[in-house]
This record gives sequence, structure tokens and C-alpha cells, in this order.
Amino acid sequence: MSVLLAEKILQMFLIILAGFVLTKTHVIRPEDGEPLSKIVLFLIVPACIISTFRISLTREILFNMGFSAVASVGVMFLLILIARLSGSLFRLSTVEKASVAYSNAGNLILPLVLYVFGREWLVYCAVFFGIQLIFMWTHMAPGFAHRKMQPRKILLNPNIIAIGIGLVLMFFAIPLPPVVDTTLTILGDLLGPFAMLLIGITMAGTDLKKVFSDTRIYLTIVLRLIVCPLIYILIFRLLRLYTVVPAGKELTTIMLLAVAAPSAASVVQFALLYGEDKKQAGAINVVSTLLCIITIPAMTELYLRLIG
Repeated sequence: MSVLLAEKILQMFLIILAGFVLTKTHVIRPEDGEPLSKIVLFLIVPACIISTFRISLTREILFNMGFSAVASVGVMFLLILIARLSGSLFRLSTVEKASVAYSNAGNLILPLVLYVFGREWLVYCAVFFGIQLIFMWTHMAPGFAHRKMQPRKILLNPNIIAIGIGLVLMFFAIPLPPVVDTTLTILGDLLGPFAMLLIGITMAGTDLKKVFSDTRIYLTIVLRLIVCPLIYILIFRLLRLYTVVPAGKELTTIMLLAVAAPSAASVVQFALLYGEDKKQAGAINVVSTLLCIITIPAMTELYLRLIG
């Protein structure tokens, strides 16, 4: 599986490179990334989430979703604890702590799970993504804003709305016209390419020499890409949590991919929104995305070897 993961991540990197080249050759401008990001946020991600929940609900799927939801909540508390302890130990900034706790589980891992595991497994990745979104708006956003977040902003987040719609359609077995179903699937399949193009555009507008020479960001990246997944692997192996459900090996591996993912692109957006260091957030996101080509397959291979 690690070889397949490396192959798929490499394919994503080539799309990042395409966005980088298009921007550097002035075919598109760095500022063109803003409308593209809005298309991803308000159209493609919601379509991907809703199409992910377009499955026939069975007892097994419901049980697996319950396991994924409970485990995801526990993992998010673990990641936040790691970020908080690291913040105290290394005097991390708000941006650095958020980059440690929150991964790019949506834009990167949803398409990766689709390619490697298949569409039927996407729903469990979406469960983690949904749990993380709730934590983002109830924990990360208030941390950036230095005040409590209004519940209205959480409920009106387009991704939360999409998860709600998807759950209603799934639990009540509400059919959609075939043309609508197909359209949602087509839009959802665009998530990976569009998200990677956005990263390439962002990279092209960044002074990469300065970014890579900033040794401070590597502490955060090591915590995000190596320390967090290693602690996850240690806990899940020692407690044998992968044996709780029949599909535990696959479910916990999907969750590991989310934990081992680079820092969340949302950290950059929140930094921009609340006046934090957006350049630092962008640098961590760009470099961790490039380095995850090596670390994600390595962490996955280690986990699979340990659990047999």
C-alpha cells in the first residue's frame, strides 16, 4: 500500500508543479488563486462531501461510522494536547500550534482515500473531516480570534451544511435524480486536482528560498508529519484499537492518513482572517505538503507492519 500511496502522492505533486509553472510563466496570476479557492470551498468540497454520503446505509456501515466518529473525537483531543504541550515546551505561536493540531484531511486525504481505497471508504474519511471541522470552528478559530466563536458561524459553514445534508440523505434514504447524483460525483472528483493546483499557485507566489531557509518552521513540520503520526501509531498499536471492528485495519489506516497529512490550508485562511502571521502559516503548509510525499508512505508502511 505504501508504494501505491507514494505513487498517488507523486501524481498530486505533479499537479502542484503544473499550477506552479502556470503561475511562474504568467499564464495565471497568484491572485487568481482567491476565486479558485472560493470555488473549492463553496462548491467542490460540499459536492464531494454530499456525494460521499450517497451510499446505502447498512448495519456494518453504521457501526463503522460510529467507530470512526468516536475515534476521530479522541484523536482530535490527542492532537490538540500534543500541540498544547509542544507549545509550552517550545514556545510555539498560535499559527504553529494550529499547524500541529490540524491537518489537511480534506483537500489532500479525501482524494487520496478515493484513489487508494475506493469510493465506498470515503465516508469514513469524511467523518474525520467533519469532526475536525467542528473542532476548527470551536477551538482553532476562537484561538485565533481570542474570543468565543459564535455557534451561528459554525452552523453556516458550507462544509458543515454539506455534512448535514449528506447525513440526512443517507439516513432517510432520500433518492436524488440520477443527473444530480452524477453531477455531484463529477464535482467531487475535482477536489484533488483543484486543491493541488491551488497549492502550486500559492507556492509560485511565495519566496521559496526564504521559506526553506526558515529553520523555525521545521520544528512545527516535524511535530506535524512525524511526532503526531508516531504517537497515533504507538497508542493504536498498544491498545489494539484496530481490532475493535472487523474493518478496523482499514478504518484506522484511513485515520492515520489524516493524522499524517500536512498542515491544514485552513490555518493560512484563519491567519489571514484574524491578522496572525499568514506568511509563516503559508510556509508551514507549503513545506509540509512537499515533505509529506516521503512521510505519509513511511508512516503508513510502519503502521501496517506493526499491526500485521
